[in-house]
Amino acid sequence: MTRKQKNKIRAEKNRISNLIPYEVVYEDGMVKVGDREYIKAYFIEESTYEDIKNVSADEISSKFYKILESLSGRFSIQFLVYNSLVDKSEFLKKIVLKEKRDGRIEEYRQYYNDLICENSLIGHNNVKKNRYFVLKAEADIAEEAQDMFFDAQGLVVDSFYDICRTRIRELPAMELLKILYGIYNPKPDSLIKRQTIEDERFSSLSAIKRRGLTTKELIAPDYFDDTAIDHMVLGGNTYARSFYISSIPGKVSANLISDMTNISSNMLFSCIFEPIDASTARTCIDEKVEDNTKVTHSLVKNTIKDRKLRTKVSTRELISTKEEDYFNLSAQNVLNDDTGAMLCTFAITLYAEDMDTLERDTKLLHISSSKFAHQVKVLDLMQKEGLMTTLPLCKNMIDCKRLLTTKKISQMPPLCLSEVMLKDGVFCGLNAINDNLVLLNRKNNQTLAGLICGTEHSGKTFQCKREALNALLSTDDEVIIIANGRGYGKFTETLGGKVYTNIFTNPFVLADQSGQTGPSKFSKCLFLEALASLCLNEMGIEDDTGIDLEVSRLYEELKSLSGLNSAAIYMYFSKKSDEYPLMSKVSAYLYDYEQSHMYLFNERCSLNLIKVESALELVFAMEHVYMLTKKDPKKTFWVFCDSIDELFMDDHTFHFLKDVIEKMNQGGTIFTSVIQSSVKLVTDSAAGYRLSDLINCFGYYKLLNQGVIERQKYTELLNIPNALVNYVTQAELGKGIILTPSAGLAFDDNFLTGDDDTSFYEIFKV
Repeated sequence: MTRKQKNKIRAEKNRISNLIPYEVVYEDGMVKVGDREYIKAYFIEESTYEDIKNVSADEISSKFYKILESLSGRFSIQFLVYNSLVDKSEFLKKIVLKEKRDGRIEEYRQYYNDLICENSLIGHNNVKKNRYFVLKAEADIAEEAQDMFFDAQGLVVDSFYDICRTRIRELPAMELLKILYGIYNPKPDSLIKRQTIEDERFSSLSAIKRRGLTTKELIAPDYFDDTAIDHMVLGGNTYARSFYISSIPGKVSANLISDMTNISSNMLFSCIFEPIDASTARTCIDEKVEDNTKVTHSLVKNTIKDRKLRTKVSTRELISTKEEDYFNLSAQNVLNDDTGAMLCTFAITLYAEDMDTLERDTKLLHISSSKFAHQVKVLDLMQKEGLMTTLPLCKNMIDCKRLLTTKKISQMPPLCLSEVMLKDGVFCGLNAINDNLVLLNRKNNQTLAGLICGTEHSGKTFQCKREALNALLSTDDEVIIIANGRGYGKFTETLGGKVYTNIFTNPFVLADQSGQTGPSKFSKCLFLEALASLCLNEMGIEDDTGIDLEVSRLYEELKSLSGLNSAAIYMYFSKKSDEYPLMSKVSAYLYDYEQSHMYLFNERCSLNLIKVESALELVFAMEHVYMLTKKDPKKTFWVFCDSIDELFMDDHTFHFLKDVIEKMNQGGTIFTSVIQSSVKLVTDSAAGYRLSDLINCFGYYKLLNQGVIERQKYTELLNIPNALVNYVTQAELGKGIILTPSAGLAFDDNFLTGDDDTSFYEIFKV
């Protein structure tokens, strides 16, 4: 290589180095990024399920608000999400299922694992999200800045730990330089080579100096081209594109950052929050809005009085309608809020190996943002500045600030519960937004009960069986299905399960006298009232409150009935027909009913199906199953109940249903119910009210295709974002949304793929 060529390479390297927006890196990790501007960067460690299991999304927002409020007066703040690839095989090890001893289940475990591996190739799944927190202070000298960061250290650490025990640590100088190196050199030949380079080059600041290099020269790529309007090229073979979020709606989602950072395995998402003098800003904005507003006065002629008094009305309209003018109008409204405000900049950089991949990920980013009604725009002719803004230096190089209240900012925290709650779960399909695997561990939900609902032929029974199979494959727990036989008999028999019919137990026996812990008086009375109400209804006898009074009195006599058989109990009530006129009729009905329902649900296996044909059989089965789960509290049960519709049609049966679900939640049983006809419930005023009352008993909802009426009801009850509503509107079979208190996502159940009709798929057919 000639001297001229070497000088040309060196000149190019110097040009690129000068683009890196900092001045000095100090030994303690502090960086001078501009005149009187210093930053300190921190690494946010990943939370675990144990850390967040008792924390809600609202609590995280509230605590995030306190961090912003306590630091915003002295510092500018940056949150950065930096995606990086992890080894695919290591990722798959965590989600494929281990071998089980059950021979019949083992066959399907292998099919499941093959499906997981196949679908993991579609989206960006083997991704590690590294999160960073950066403080920027203004100071005359470095020592003053160091004192400011030292004083804030305890507050930062304690405040983050208060958010579900999140741990945060300072980034030393060498680690920060490694991060910057990875951003500017995003495509190493191999992970091993990258590690070797980092170990050799980033040993210490003094070692870098001894080599005659500056830190910027060490970080800078060999090639950087930003001459294109809408993308950059780094290192000659990596394409990048920078964006900014131009508008944010009034209502934001706690999953915003989580979802938008799922669209690429190599991307940066930066949020920079800068403090503002609200009083000065309000005066300035008011003047700008006033100067750009035209006031028109016109006569009102709606009534005779208006004409006589020559009433006038004033209308205000913007003279200029550029984006900046709407921003000023929005900022004026924000500054009228007394909760505090900050200037916010949201910048994104995507990396890709080729332009086709970059265009695909760009499209996914726009789809993901539109889900939350955000507008993401490419930084045309400002690609370099966009990349700089996404560096962990809290250095805003683009003019796209938006004024948001501190309260609104806190509603989209960089720490997302859903990412922790969905880890290490079982496959539920693909995310309809970004094609990533949807993995869900129902045991991680704070409230274990779940609800599946949809229109006719939307796949409710299929989804119920899917979840039952997931439980069998991924755990050693016992699965019990309560349903009519249609759709479940073949499924149960194929998997080696047992089928039971005609379940009956003496309802007048207190369970604690047979060695079990007895139910409370309240629960026992609810069970008896539900049974009595259904029996009286079958006999055509109407009752308003009489049965409640009789059951309440009867509870004190149950101990004397425990040793009697059904015939003796029938005679007991016959003799007391004056005292128990309704219960005497009920006992007679149950005596006849028992003759065809003598089967006891005793010997069980890992999968059990109880066939029920009426609401009365359903109530008997639910009570019996609950008592079984209570008898063995150390064992985990999965109970699937299809359907529960009829229990909403009467107060007594509804209160029994609600009580059973609440007790199963408390006892650790994962209860999943299916509503077959939501439209029937929501169009009945009483049943609709009961549905509203029950909805908080569930911590997991799987909504499939919904009709107009029920869709409106569920949107209201569950506060479903508008963008997600689209995924239950005329949804195809196997598509819908999953909602938990910490997550809301659209899914496409890609469980049945391909054209081969193997035995794996046969088990789901009716």
